[in-house]
Amino acid sequence: MVIDMCPLSMVEDAAFKAMISTFHPNYELPSRTFFTKQMEKKYEGVKAKMKQALQEAESITLTTDIWTSIATEAYMGVTCHYLGKNWKMVSHCLTTMPLEERHTAANIAQWIEEVITKFDIPAEKIKAVVHDNGANVVAASKILQERFRKLRFLPADEVFKVQNAVRAMALAAKQQVRQPTASNHGTSSTEAPAAYAEEATPFFDSDTTTSDEDQDAEKQLNAVEQEVSK
Repeated sequence: MVIDMCPLSMVEDAAFKAMISTFHPNYELPSRTFFTKQMEKKYEGVKAKMKQALQEAESITLTTDIWTSIATEAYMGVTCHYLGKNWKMVSHCLTTMPLEERHTAANIAQWIEEVITKFDIPAEKIKAVVHDNGANVVAASKILQERFRKLRFLPADEVFKVQNAVRAMALAAKQQVRQPTASNHGTSSTEAPAAYAEEATPFFDSDTTTSDEDQDAEKQLNAVEQEVSK
C-alpha cells in the first residue's frame, strides 16, 4: 500500500478482501483502524528518534521551499542538515505540509516556527535557514529574525556563491598537492604530494561535483590568480 500510495481504506474493499481470501482463506484481515494506529505508532517512534538526533547535533541548518504540484496544490517542505558521525552530512525531511491558507509572510514564518517547535530544536543550534528569493519568504525571514536574534537567513543564491568559492579552493588545493617537488638530488619526485593527495582527494572529489562545476571553479580560480598577479 505504501509503495503504490494506496489509501488505507483499500483493506475494506471487496475485491481486495476476495484476493486475500484466495491466498489465505483462514487469514483475518485487519481493519483500516488497525493500520492507522500502526502508522501513527511508527511515526511517533521515528519522531522521537529524530528529536534525540537533533538534540545531540552540535549545529543545524534548515532549508525550506514552497512549490505547487501538478494538481495545483501548494506545499512547503522543511529539511534539516547537520554533521553526524565521522563528519558525514545527515539530512532529514522534517515536513512536507499542504498549504491551505494564503502564503503570507506571517503564515510562512508561523509554519517554520511550528516545525522548529514540533521537533524541539534548540534555537541556538540553528545556524542558518536557507530559502529562495520569493518576496513572501524573504519577508517571513525578517519576521523570524526578530524572534530568533542569532538566526541567519540566507537566500539560496548566496549559498551557491559560497559553494562555488569552496569548490574553487578545493580545486586549488588539488592542483597544489599534485605538483611535483624537487628532491635533494635535483630530480622531480611526486611521492610526497601523492601521499597527501591520496588522503585529500576523496574529500575534494565528491560525487556531488560535476565536471561542469569543476570547470566553473577553475574559471573562478584563474580569475582570482589574475587579480592577485596584477
